[in-house]
Amino acid sequence: MKPFSKRQIVAADKARTLLAGLGFPSEADYKWILRLNQVQECPVTTEDAMVASKIWGPDVPSLKGKTTHRTPPTVRTDIVEIPIEICQLHWIVTLSIDVFFVNKIPFFITLSQKLMFTTVTHLENRKAPTIFKSLKSIFYYYLQKGFHVLTINGDNDF
Repeated sequence: MKPFSKRQIVAADKARTLLAGLGFPSEADYKWILRLNQVQECPVTTEDAMVASKIWGPDVPSLKGKTTHRTPPTVRTDIVEIPIEICQLHWIVTLSIDVFFVNKIPFFITLSQKLMFTTVTHLENRKAPTIFKSLKSIFYYYLQKGFHVLTINGDNDF
């Protein structure tokens, strides 16, 4: 509201009141109504409507029921084969593991030291069987790709 005068703010407030009185037409229809003087002896101008939209943004009741859901674009996955040289050089893997929280939700994270490959798994709870189940699935993932997990490093929680 800082760049506008008190008179412009009062006029913008009247424009919002008129918008509600007209039953919340779309912004284009509202400007058309004001431009062609469809409301007799109306003190609101199209400039007042533009100032109101700059101050308060689009009117929420005007948007309700008029916006449609668009399907998001499909996610494309590019699976890159691991080069044979990497598999031959770093087939023995050392994992570092930890549990971290985001908004009090626990996640299990692993990082392979030479490959620098990171995995993150959501945990239902912090109990040992749940963590072991996540670690086991990550361990089998490395085995499927031809790597052997030899050492696992963790802090005192483990």
